[in-house]
Amino acid sequence: MSLDGDAALKQLEWLKNFDVFPKTVDDAKEASVSGGTVSVVVLFFMFLLLFTETSIFLKTNTKFEMEVDTMRGGMLQINFDISFPGLPCSVLSLDSMDVSGEHELDIVHDVYKRAMDSKGNALGPVISEKVKLARDALSISHIKEQLERDEGCNIYG
Repeated sequence: MSLDGDAALKQLEWLKNFDVFPKTVDDAKEASVSGGTVSVVVLFFMFLLLFTETSIFLKTNTKFEMEVDTMRGGMLQINFDISFPGLPCSVLSLDSMDVSGEHELDIVHDVYKRAMDSKGNALGPVISEKVKLARDALSISHIKEQLERDEGCNIYG
């Protein structure tokens, strides 16, 4: 070793105070059967724990749960805002059907319609009641007039 290397080692001597695993003297290093047995048992448990913990970590646990829906017949809130620029409000209605097949026709609760022109500007007041659509000649001519004026509808609720 060079002289500079010895000087560097002497400067690091203070690190010996922090040595958690100090070296023992050769007289204290005596192998025994009980010490070897403890070492083998400890190594066995270390490998057993390593193997079991790794296998538990890598194992996928799938859990299936099923619950009965007790809210059958409950109302589901649906929010919507749809514009039909080429379809008058008088021909629009809202129907809904759930998964069980329950069907509701002409829903008017919290449903609003507003007539609009082809550019989306409002033409009249908001309609919130059910508009009965008659199938007579007068109502059909009224719908034709609305279509000729390019009247549309914004329905929301």
